[in-house]
Amino acid sequence: MSKKKKFEEELKEIFDAANIAEIVMGEKPISKEDYDRFLKWMMVPLKDVPDEELIWCSKQDRQNSINSKGNWLYEIKRRGLKMIKL
Repeated sequence: MSKKKKFEEELKEIFDAANIAEIVMGEKPISKEDYDRFLKWMMVPLKDVPDEELIWCSKQDRQNSINSKGNWLYEIKRRGLKMIKL
């Protein structure tokens, strides 16, 4: 199995477990569109993520770990972007 495929499967397991926990706690599940959109940009080097998607990903608190949120925010700061409402 390739490293990328293994990484994708591990991420899917983490997100699936988080979704199950949130459902048990009474939260609505993350939509498939948002899940797929976020996962797509998690697989792309930060330098290649468009500004709008970078900001959107940084606001996905239910899908971000502390590390991934920090990485999005660092890249936003590095680019000199302002956090706009999307």
